[in-house]
Amino acid sequence: MSRLFVVGVIGFLAAGCGSPAVTAPTPRATPSVMAAPPAPAAVPGAWNITMQTLSDSGPSFCINQPTVGSTFHATYGLVFGGDAVEFVPPDPIDWDSFTASISGVNFAGSNAPVAFGPYNGMCATYAQSSSISGIFSSDRTSFTATVTWSFRLDSGQTETLTFAWSGTKQQ
Repeated sequence: MSRLFVVGVIGFLAAGCGSPAVTAPTPRATPSVMAAPPAPAAVPGAWNITMQTLSDSGPSFCINQPTVGSTFHATYGLVFGGDAVEFVPPDPIDWDSFTASISGVNFAGSNAPVAFGPYNGMCATYAQSSSISGIFSSDRTSFTATVTWSFRLDSGQTETLTFAWSGTKQQ
């Protein structure tokens, strides 16, 4: 048990008995022992993204899919680092996330298939994968992209949905 914890508990108990509260001493750092401050974490820039469903091919199955022509809006965080960009969704459970490689103004990335099936509450057995490819404006304040979802059913058939994304960096 740490000394600071014990002093804090004694102070709390003493204060409850009408005695003056005991406070733990404030530790002082010695300059020669102080560590360098941590490097700042990458903070994602906020981007307004519009997603429109362009096509749906292959057999539909029992999961709810957006209809062709439907449009969605979300605020994503984009984190740039070296020759990659990470697309951080507002809800990592229900929205796509990607890490894409950048070459000039072009970018592309994909997510490996993830298996789903009746054993985890789904209505069918399938593997879902997704990909993104697009282009940034030269000043990196906007982009357009194509996103593809693929659902490979246990029957061997594949349903593919294609989306057009357009994004603008928030000021």
